[in-house]
Amino acid sequence: MGTNIKIRRFKKTDIIKLHNLSKKILNITLSNCYTKKQVDVFLKRNNRKSILQKSKERIYFVAEDKKSEKIIGSIAIKDNEITSFGVDPTFQRLGIGKLLFNKIKELAIKNGYKKLFVSSSIFGVDIYKKLGFRVLKKRQQLAYGVEYIDTWMEYKINKNIKE
Repeated sequence: MGTNIKIRRFKKTDIIKLHNLSKKILNITLSNCYTKKQVDVFLKRNNRKSILQKSKERIYFVAEDKKSEKIIGSIAIKDNEITSFGVDPTFQRLGIGKLLFNKIKELAIKNGYKKLFVSSSIFGVDIYKKLGFRVLKKRQQLAYGVEYIDTWMEYKINKNIKE
């Protein structure tokens, strides 16, 4: 699968594809571990306008299927914090998330970061653990008047670099 995937920087012309991917991931993946009210808040925070605004403040990469040119995954980073990470549920467990994470890790190393952080959804905790993150703490969050739990996690870059 990896040879059919291209990891590249997000372009403004990707906004519709990225928004549709975000909606699909939130509706399918997160609906298994959050209430409908909570998922609705996540959808509200990830509309086209907000994604476009965030793309000016963060570095986004997308995983694109070379044949169909369909965006099947994305990851974003601001400083040393992963702020968004997801893969189309149809394409999960194929190594696409790892390809995206490796791109962010390369960027972090290039920028001299020693650690990466992420505020993980309940669904993402085990995925981040597989990538080498460790749990720092669970946090109660509030968005648009709706409470939810996330997990603050850390990845130590230097311990994972092969010399």
